[in-house]
This record gives sequence, C-alpha cells and structure tokens, in this order.
Amino acid sequence: MSRRAKVVNLYNKNHIIVSREDFVSNMYSGADMKTCSISLDNLITPVFEREVKKKSPLGFYYMSIEKYGGEKNVSGDMTEIRINLANKNFKITYPIRVGQSRVDVDNRPWYLYPGEKGMDDHFVTDLIALLNKIYSLAEDEKVDMSKIRKVSFTELFGYPDGPKFQTDAEKILSHGFDPVESFRKRGK
Repeated sequence: MSRRAKVVNLYNKNHIIVSREDFVSNMYSGADMKTCSISLDNLITPVFEREVKKKSPLGFYYMSIEKYGGEKNVSGDMTEIRINLANKNFKITYPIRVGQSRVDVDNRPWYLYPGEKGMDDHFVTDLIALLNKIYSLAEDEKVDMSKIRKVSFTELFGYPDGPKFQTDAEKILSHGFDPVESFRKRGK
C-alpha cells in the first residue's frame, strides 16, 4: 500500500523556502534550475526623497525636493531548484530580483524586499548546512550538483563556496586600527 505524498517545509525565512516532498516514487533521479518571473501585487516600494538642482524659467538655479519610489505592482524574478531523488523531492526557491534591486556580491536575497530585516548569521549557517545536506543526498544518487551548487551559492551567499566571514583581526584592520597598538590607549 502506497502512502500519500507529504510536503514538509525545511526552511522558510525571508522569502527563501526549502521544502521536501516525501512518499513519492521517481523512476529517475535528477535536478534542474530555472528562473521564474513573479508579480508582487501587494508590495509597495518605499518613497525616497532627493534634493535636485533645477533651473527656473527666469534663469536662476534653485534646489527642490523630488520624491521617487512608491511603485505598486512590482515585478521580480525567483530561482527555483527542483531535485528529484528515488523517494523524495526537494524544492528550493529564493528571489534574485525585486523591482530594481538585484542580487549581487553585496546584495543578498534577504535584503531585496523593502522594509524587511536582514537575516541573523545562525540562519545563514543553518541554510548552508541544509543545502549541503540536500546536495550531498543528490550526489549520493549520482546526480551532478556542481553547477547548481555553484550558481545557487553565488546567488544566495555571494561566493560559490559560501559566505565570507571576517575574523576579529580583519575587522580591526578594515576599520583602520593597528592590531598591535591599542586603540583605547594611544601613545602621545
């Protein structure tokens, strides 16, 4: 007697969703990655102000405040990864573009939606561990995950091998302090 398929959400944080479908029977194992367009009808981008220099019809220049943003019906793109194994299916979705914001080295998917908070480091490490586990399960069933792993890690974390964390010494140097000399008690 076969059991009914059951979907379990393994990770759902800041529009990054990883789900598993149990009790399925697939003839072949495989994986594919695609980009889908989305429409965000209820999302309104924030309104920003900027100061602009304008020229009057009388010939003098003046500064004016101009508002921009506040777009409704914003469109975007999502990446969807489907991994089909012998008795399980995995689905990974995350945004790569929302309005004019796009994923790059400095901009992660959890920063794309306006007005939302970032993600704590422990959620990022949980996501890395989960993705590595799923990809290794697929590789155990002879599915080549190298390209999908590289692209998804680059889109999610900025680098193909995961996020780069700074050590304390690197943070001290990046702020312009000398790690040998104390920044609290400087010599005169």
